[in-house]
Amino acid sequence: MKRIVSLFLTVLVAAGSFCQLSSCSKEELHVEKILLNSNSLYMVVGEVIQLSAELTPPLDVPVVWSSSDNGVLTVTDEGVVTAISKGTAIVTASADDASAQCRITVEEPAKQI
Repeated sequence: MKRIVSLFLTVLVAAGSFCQLSSCSKEELHVEKILLNSNSLYMVVGEVIQLSAELTPPLDVPVVWSSSDNGVLTVTDEGVVTAISKGTAIVTASADDASAQCRITVEEPAKQI
């Protein structure tokens, strides 16, 4: 009986080692697509908005936000956009190898009469 148990344990250990070196392990998932809550926006200097990103598949990975022109608008690590000056800039959200963009045009506030 001891010999059977020992053989059984040896087979289990060997099978575990084989699976660690082969494709027995789970496939690593990657973000395939990012969908933003907006693809194009108009803002006024001083305005603040929140962009959000939906990942496909829905994985718990960080989204990296960036602005193509920090002189026109800035974006935080949480996707909060602040309009700085008149112009157009692109906000990009990236995760793994996927990315999505939102084109934002910033205008001066209307003059008070």
